[in-house]
Amino acid sequence: DAREVRPQGDPPLGLGIPVVASPIGAARDVVLPGETGLLATADAEWSDSLVRLLESAGDRERMGQAGRALGEKSYSAEVQAARFGEILIAAR
Repeated sequence: DAREVRPQGDPPLGLGIPVVASPIGAARDVVLPGETGLLATADAEWSDSLVRLLESAGDRERMGQAGRALGEKSYSAEVQAARFGEILIAAR
């Protein structure tokens, strides 16, 4: 279920959709350039990145699958529950 692996603010990751994002905030942790999506700052980088994903089904599939795997490994409900449990135990 995609709802279980969506990090807050990044639904495409849990859905297996590669993204193009600015390299700021959480995007730097979630978007691994060329692996789970693409990072862009200048207009030309945005255009090139979007065209790349539109034209390459292979890149879209590969990056989408890698993003979903990252989401399951790092952001699933199970992983987040375990992290929260560790925090509670440490706070005792």
